[in-house]
Amino acid sequence: MNVARIMPAKTLLHIFPTFAVGGAQTRTVTLANRLGKKYRHIIVAMDGVYECAEKFDPGVDFEIRRLEFTKNDTLANIALFRRCLKQWQPDLLLTYNFGAVEWLLANFFGHTPHIHTEDGFGVEESGAIQLPRRVWLRRIGFMFGKQLIVISLTLHDIAAKIWRLPARKV
Repeated sequence: MNVARIMPAKTLLHIFPTFAVGGAQTRTVTLANRLGKKYRHIIVAMDGVYECAEKFDPGVDFEIRRLEFTKNDTLANIALFRRCLKQWQPDLLLTYNFGAVEWLLANFFGHTPHIHTEDGFGVEESGAIQLPRRVWLRRIGFMFGKQLIVISLTLHDIAAKIWRLPARKV
């Protein structure tokens, strides 16, 4: 008798600055809805807003995880997020935009496979105006084992020329 093995669903840990309805959030929900039961999704919104979760189809395996942390206490947050990664053991860490940069640093040595996506910038930062602190945090965060996905050639040029990320990472 040929018995098919049932593989457990892969766990994807998504870290968003917010999970309010927006481009990256809607794109993630659309993909999760299409991927179905092959993946389990853990959603963390750094601001505690989860409005876009209402868009998940009923059959999608997702979980909202709320974390208590102190904003602007980067070192303590990195330590907390490292503990979360160790405890939750996701198969893939997906971070979105600068608001999730502390998770990029928490996974500094890339123990968890990691993809970071940049969709654009807030009013404090634009293609022409890049905040030096953020440029350096991005450079440091991408040193080991992470990939960056950008949604435009403009963002690609910023990642390559201003952030100075190697082409193999973008």
